Amino acid sequence: MVWLVMVLWCICLGTFLFTRGYCKGQWSGLEKKVHPLSKLYPTCYFIYKKFGLNRCLQKENRVRIAMNSIAAKGLERLELELFFLKRLSACFLCFFCMLSLLFVFELSKMTSSNQNNLQVVRRPASKVEPPTYRTILVDSEYEDIISFQIAPKQEEPVSNASIVQNERIKKKYEEGVKRIHEVLLGANPELSFVGRPLVLINELPEEMIKISWETSDDTIISTDGMVHNEELKEAAKVIIRATMMEDDETVLGNFELMLNVIPKREFEYQMWKEELIAKIEQDEEGEEVYLPDSYKGHKIRWGVADDRTGINVLIFAVILCTALYIAMNERLILEVQKRKEQMVVDYPGIVNKLALLISAGMTVTGAWQRIVEDYERLSKVHKKPRYAYEQMKLTAQEMRLGVSEAVAFNEFGQRCMSVEYMKLANVLVQNLRKGADGIVQTLSVMSSEAFEQRKNRARQIGEKAGTKLLFP
Repeated sequence: MVWLVMVLWCICLGTFLFTRGYCKGQWSGLEKKVHPLSKLYPTCYFIYKKFGLNRCLQKENRVRIAMNSIAAKGLERLELELFFLKRLSACFLCFFCMLSLLFVFELSKMTSSNQNNLQVVRRPASKVEPPTYRTILVDSEYEDIISFQIAPKQEEPVSNASIVQNERIKKKYEEGVKRIHEVLLGANPELSFVGRPLVLINELPEEMIKISWETSDDTIISTDGMVHNEELKEAAKVIIRATMMEDDETVLGNFELMLNVIPKREFEYQMWKEELIAKIEQDEEGEEVYLPDSYKGHKIRWGVADDRTGINVLIFAVILCTALYIAMNERLILEVQKRKEQMVVDYPGIVNKLALLISAGMTVTGAWQRIVEDYERLSKVHKKPRYAYEQMKLTAQEMRLGVSEAVAFNEFGQRCMSVEYMKLANVLVQNLRKGADGIVQTLSVMSSEAFEQRKNRARQIGEKAGTKLLFP
């Protein structure tokens, strides 16, 4: 596991060092506050270009629409790519940090003393689950994980008995079944794990019972109890059937047992392992348990069994990066939604201010500039941006730079991407082109309608809040 982590860590670090100068000039003018991970942008842009991740941008319709609504005109594609790099950089940094922590953990575990060649282990405290150890048979192809625990004895399957005729025969039959079960397994641990000869008795002299045997596969288990598992490649199911009769040939009953026959090599190894575990667990004295370096001709090398911590951390890192990527998408969409709601709230006040200032004798452009100046003065105190006023501020700057008023108002409506603001922009443009006298009345009507919509919206939000309280 440590080698896999080290390879991934080196790939991430090497990719960063190799690509940190890739298209570096494109990221020099970015604001650190908005793009704190801009140092990783060259690496992520390299990955973006070489692996064709632009297809991911084409599939993210919700993100693209949200970004188009807040990006400056003509810079939508650039802003979308920057946002993608911002998400990819966060995921890259998160994954690299998780790999670094995992690499340190695996390295410390690998270099800990006496971990790859244990001969003595400390006895665990009471009521503590014993640790898992790995035993390697040097002179065998097996490498197995064993724990110092004895599995509970499995219940024997219930016999499928025939109906008996009277109580005497029933009692005699049950006694015969009990005696057969006592000796049947021989040296085998249980019916589901058979690999050595069975003891198939032919009579019970004391009870005067004769027994005949049949098997579903004579090539694996013969009627004399011999188990022929030398050539088996995998476990096989075999049914044995016993028929019990009295001396007078009266049939007492019959029953069947399902046996699971294990290949000889696997069976012998499992029995060897169980004996080894039992021998270690028999040592109940002292603070330490000494582990044998060989047992029954097999050399053993002990070590702590590999756990799945590394794999679990890698899986967690991938899930965390995916969740981070999705969370940043949802955060952008939520931010755009809040922005739209804020602009809807501010719309009636903007229209009302324009109507009041124009009715006081100011021109449309003058009224616009006056609203922007008031916003700039208040924003120094509150320091919370109002997006509708920010768009008005941008429009005022365009007009000061020489953009015609009609063009600036039209672009204002398009940037806001709202029906209300587009309607306001059209009214202002018509006033500039045609010199309409009724602009104050038009703006007053628009302001009244906007306030009514605002009240209806507030009522709907209140009703939804009440519903959530009733049905959480």
